[in-house]
Amino acid sequence: MADVFAIVIASPRMWRWLKNSWHELDREAELARSADGASAPDAALQAQAATEPPARQILLCAAVLMALAFGVGDRPFFEAELAPRLRSLAGPAAAGWFHAYGTLLSYGYWAVSVLFLYGLLPALHLTRLGEPLGAIGLRLPRGDRLPIRHVYLLFFVLLFPALVLLSRTASFQQTYPFYSDAGRSLPELVCWELLYASTFLAIEFFFRGYLLFGLFPRLGSLAIFVSALPYCLIHIGKPASEMLGSIAAGILLGTLALRSGSIWGGVGLHAGVALSMDLLSLWQSGRLARLLH
Repeated sequence: MADVFAIVIASPRMWRWLKNSWHELDREAELARSADGASAPDAALQAQAATEPPARQILLCAAVLMALAFGVGDRPFFEAELAPRLRSLAGPAAAGWFHAYGTLLSYGYWAVSVLFLYGLLPALHLTRLGEPLGAIGLRLPRGDRLPIRHVYLLFFVLLFPALVLLSRTASFQQTYPFYSDAGRSLPELVCWELLYASTFLAIEFFFRGYLLFGLFPRLGSLAIFVSALPYCLIHIGKPASEMLGSIAAGILLGTLALRSGSIWGGVGLHAGVALSMDLLSLWQSGRLARLLH
């Protein structure tokens, strides 16, 4: 997915649009700071004094939340520390249930952790800073500047043929769905997809809501690049092309989010691609047909 963003962002027409967007966004941020009370001749000093503490708070809290997400919010921590205790508390009678659904439970723990650390806590922090939820990307896209839905739909259309081709490979079918037993029953597939989709809402909010919209009044278009850095870091361990492509994806999705005033396009794109990958894998391996019979 990230490779497509790298190709798109390299086109001259898209690059011109991005640069013009960044200039416009910088003017918006400057006007917003002026409206907060900064006035000549000491406007710059007042704006700096008013915006530095919230920016420091957001960046520090983001670092702590990401460390917690990787340290105690992921499946390895659950399986090493919590699952044995849960099995012990449940007793021998529940051994069969844990054997059948323990992996799904670990994914549930991961999804709830992502929602809490990347979604709920950052949203609470921004509201404590006086930011209304509608101003941090949770409103519907604005239609006055950009046909935003068409842009996200275009990306999905560009991605889908590549996904169909990739889904024919054995490595793809062995990797997706991440929850390997999703093809065992329809209720398990639905449960997994709901958990998986919820993580995209939280992750998009964290990088394109909390960091991007939270820092935008303070940093202007620079917030796009600040939020793209940690977004790239969560792709460490994936193929080099995907890691590099995630930089382009972070810049492009960040610009689109600010121009539209909303993160929902990015949420829909990520969730749609993830669902397509899982269903294509199940279809190619014949498991989807068995589920639907």
